[in-house]
Amino acid sequence: GARFTTWWRLTNRPSPPQLWSASPRSISIEAEIRGHPADERRQVRQARAKPLMEEMQKWLKNSLSLLSPRAETAAAIRYALGLWNALMRYLDDAASRSIT
Repeated sequence: GARFTTWWRLTNRPSPPQLWSASPRSISIEAEIRGHPADERRQVRQARAKPLMEEMQKWLKNSLSLLSPRAETAAAIRYALGLWNALMRYLDDAASRSIT
């Protein structure tokens, strides 16, 4: 959140607009498919949300390689990446309800 944004500003690193917009876009996708049949939700998630998540993972891994291993931001990124498989499961689970 705020610490991450402050770190980016203080280090003069370019912020990736696609990362900042990925979460709202995912929420928008979920809002669109809420109440639709399970198979349709899965298809939409695969087509539209999965590429966003893959791009975010790529960006997080790249960012992690630029940080000191002891940095708080690095710890937050490692935590997020450690939960990545669980997060990605919702893309494949047709029965999964909206995460919003």
